[in-house]
Amino acid sequence: MNDHGVAQAIRHPDYFIRGGDITFHVEHYIFRVHRYFFERESTYFNQLLASQGDDGEASFDEDTGIYTLEKVTGDDFSRFLWVFYNSEYQYDMQDVPGWLAILTLANRWGFKKVKSLAVRELEKLEIEPVERICIYKEHDIDSSLLVPSYTALCRRKKLSDHPGALKLDMQTVLQLSAARERAQRSAAVRGHMSPTSADAAEEELSSIIMQEFGMVPFSATSDGGINGSSNGPPNGDVIDLQQPPLNKKEKKAAKDAAAKEEKEAAERLAAEKVAAEKIAAEKTAAEKEAAAKAEQERAKAQGNGKPAWGPKVRGLSNSNMIDDVRTESNRSENRQAPRMSVPACDSQPFDFGSLTTDESEAESIFYDAQSSSSVA
Repeated sequence: MNDHGVAQAIRHPDYFIRGGDITFHVEHYIFRVHRYFFERESTYFNQLLASQGDDGEASFDEDTGIYTLEKVTGDDFSRFLWVFYNSEYQYDMQDVPGWLAILTLANRWGFKKVKSLAVRELEKLEIEPVERICIYKEHDIDSSLLVPSYTALCRRKKLSDHPGALKLDMQTVLQLSAARERAQRSAAVRGHMSPTSADAAEEELSSIIMQEFGMVPFSATSDGGINGSSNGPPNGDVIDLQQPPLNKKEKKAAKDAAAKEEKEAAERLAAEKVAAEKIAAEKTAAEKEAAAKAEQERAKAQGNGKPAWGPKVRGLSNSNMIDDVRTESNRSENRQAPRMSVPACDSQPFDFGSLTTDESEAESIFYDAQSSSSVA
């Protein structure tokens, strides 16, 4: 019996309808609604209302004429009634927990049309793949609707990386692992260098998943509304997808197709290798060109700097430079400078102290002479 007595219960603010002809006591609420909705499609309530008995989940009080429902909350029961008394005739106002509560009660009490409606609305909402798989399996929902969720898990780098993966049963994990392995082999045949299950084509991966899980496609033409129903295998039976044996012509065609696919895969691998070699060659040439350009820039920078005193600078001997220096010095002073006998020895540095001009001017003239000789 419910912990909350009928005497302490209050009328529900939304679902105590004056014209109702059946009364339910759920937690601390009294609901008065129309029994038509409960007799229309629920075998459970048909039997309960006919026997007026006690089955552990519901009981009938002959003195008050009230049915007390166990193992259900007042909030969840009000969500369930909302399906029938939705004044806006719109079903997009519930979130995932709301539709999950409706689905749970519909599945428990045998409201097939309400269950179909809940599934349709859950399909529109974003739910993590593992959570959706667990929900659909728990409530015996058409497994073909789980192909997108299985696909998402197959495209993960690792199945264990998904949050909540431990919630999956061992059979589902084994089937997912087999599908991932087949998808990886298929990607390798198509020419992927480091194939994973995520590299398989969308249509091919869906086909692999449907084969591994033994399911048939969900028909988009089935009625998904409140009067709809799933077109999955009846009574949860698994449909055998094994194909009949091929004849000789079909075997030859399959063999030729496999050979063609293998040839195309080899050609793709060869093309990828040639492209990679071309890219590597272009990269090497670019690096050499950049190095040569950098060397030219360094040489140019050194040529514009102050040269070291030595036997020859940029092809100009000391003796030639001395003559140029003397000439420039005489012009600047407008007088003849005493000629000096300077050894024309390329191994000795030149002493500017013997010139009539000061040292800084002589050095400047020397650089001018060097620059003029370089240009010449």
